[in-house]
Amino acid sequence: MPGFDFHLQDGILNLWGLTVSGYDDEIDGDLDLPDGDLIDVESTIHDLTLDYIDRKGALPTRIRGDHGWREIEWDNDARHRYEWAPYELDLRCDQCRSPDADLYMVHDELWESSGLEGRVCFRCLEKAIGRALVPSDFKALPANTDETHHGPELRQRIGLD
Repeated sequence: MPGFDFHLQDGILNLWGLTVSGYDDEIDGDLDLPDGDLIDVESTIHDLTLDYIDRKGALPTRIRGDHGWREIEWDNDARHRYEWAPYELDLRCDQCRSPDADLYMVHDELWESSGLEGRVCFRCLEKAIGRALVPSDFKALPANTDETHHGPELRQRIGLD
């Protein structure tokens, strides 16, 4: 049986992806999971099963699976397949590789003037623009106003402290 082996590292999230087939054209494919954990996989399969029962009036006749997949056969001859697998989301800074995963968004003009691309920590952005960030540099968006996802230095620059 194939397994998985997460190597926990600062700045890298270990998540799970879910792919659905046989459900319908709107749902089939890779699904976005709220937190990307195995609880989300199970919860999504459960919710889709209940939704299908409600929408189609069908009932499951067979459920089978193993690690990484599940298949549900229905009394209307439909067959839904769910497959999940682990993946890593690297949130480290593309410039300095810092695991500082603080999310922020600056105004487009400032970002363009930096010449940077990708995921960049605020310290590398400051180096690129040659100055410290100030509150007026940041867009008024949840990424900047949710204090729980920012360290003290970035909160100070955004103007949250």
